[in-house]
This record gives sequence, structure tokens and C-alpha cells, in this order.
Amino acid sequence: MLGPIRLPVRPHSAPGTRRAVPSVPSVGAVERSTYRQAVTVIRLRGVVVVLGRYPALAGLDLEIKAQETVLVQGPNGAGKSTLLGLCAGLHPLRAGSAAVLGCDLAAERPAVRGRVGLLGHDTALYDDLTVAENLELWARAARLPVAEAPEALDRLGLGARLWSVPAGRLSAGQR
Repeated sequence: MLGPIRLPVRPHSAPGTRRAVPSVPSVGAVERSTYRQAVTVIRLRGVVVVLGRYPALAGLDLEIKAQETVLVQGPNGAGKSTLLGLCAGLHPLRAGSAAVLGCDLAAERPAVRGRVGLLGHDTALYDDLTVAENLELWARAARLPVAEAPEALDRLGLGARLWSVPAGRLSAGQR
């Protein structure tokens, strides 16, 4: 029988938030922020995620409230990316219970995917397409209004100056 996969979750300080989370499988006592009325945005209980035949997460308990910032840290293969993929609705839940933004991941994964975005190591941008062309392509794929793309760039602080730059010329942070 496989034991639990250790996925240390360490706090990252944020204004008004103090938190210490021990290693999986049990979160144990958690010092709550002074904002006691915070809405729970992620609640995982006994979560098991199997990728292929490998249990990438086994027995994970985690609760994150609104306005909390959490740093997920662990060695390669500990399940960090799997945890993020689960919360984005990309991996099916094998056992346990999980809710993200009020959506039950066992029954409503498509609803979560429509509300949560995950930007991993690979940005899935086409290097030979411009920023504008990439935004248009992915907006259409997500069935979002293409006309909102310039405003999205402005909100990210990228604006029109990068609109016609090929994605292959962007820095990692700009990508």
C-alpha cells in the first residue's frame, strides 16, 4: 500500500494573513487570519488524484480562504502541479471531496474550468504569431469576445506596445 505523498505547503505572508500549514496528509491546526468572515475558496478533504496508474495526490487536506496567499512548495514529483491542475478542474478527483469557488470538483469540473485559469510552465503561445494573434486565437477557443483582448493587455500592463510583437520575442514574464 502506498503511503501519503508529502506535499509541504508553506505560508507566504500577505497583509492581514498569518498561516502555518503542516505537511499533508492532515492540515491540522491552522492559525486563521484576523479576517474571520473570509469565504472559503478552496476546500480539499482526503483528496486522491491518480494520473495514469500513479497516485499523484493521496489524502490531501487543504482549505484556503479569500484574501489568503499560499505558497505551495515541495520537491519534484511531490504533486504541486497536480494540485494546481486539480483546482483548475483539469484533473479528475478519484476520492475525497473538493470544492473550488463553490463548485464541487467531483460533479462540476467544467464549471470550475470556466472560472479558474492556470498558467503553468508552458504558456501555449505560438512563437510565430503576434501577441494580438495569440490573444485572438485563445479568446476564440475559449468562446470569449475577441474585442476585449486590448483591454486585457492594458490590465496586465502590457498594452498596445506589444500588440504586434511575435510571442517568441517576449520575455518569460511577458509571456
